[in-house]
Amino acid sequence: MAEQLAIESLREQLRYEARTGSLFWKVQGKKRRVGVPAGSLMKNGYRYVRVNGKLICEHRAAWAISHGEWPLSTIDHINGNPSDNRLENLRTASISENAGNRGAQTNNTSGFKGVSRLKQNGKWRATIQCDHRIHHLGYYSSSEKAAEVYKEAAQRLFGEFSRAE
Repeated sequence: MAEQLAIESLREQLRYEARTGSLFWKVQGKKRRVGVPAGSLMKNGYRYVRVNGKLICEHRAAWAISHGEWPLSTIDHINGNPSDNRLENLRTASISENAGNRGAQTNNTSGFKGVSRLKQNGKWRATIQCDHRIHHLGYYSSSEKAAEVYKEAAQRLFGEFSRAE
């Protein structure tokens, strides 16, 4: 696991620019030069860097370099952009809080997070998941009303981590 990499080793090899969220190489290597941006963007939207043969999420490396310790929990991107590793955009979160800050799924057809249409009766159902439990929030005649109920539940359950869109 990446956390087994000593932070001193990480700091010797990488420079983290908190204002931009970028990592740069501090040491010369076979395929890298000093001062060149480190890491790369993957298909999942996250940036990764390989240090001493270990593939590390850049946001976790940024956290470790800045705070002097590996995060014990998930690191959440406040604005929902997984490649934005500016220090002001990173915070620790539980798995549930991190999920609360996730946007609507790509296969969402209602246009609202937590809202789906029932084929049987045409009603709009609002549901939210928190701490591995699905909470049914009711059935509504409009997707807007179901989204409003979802938004209230998200605020209540996730607080500052709630993202209703």
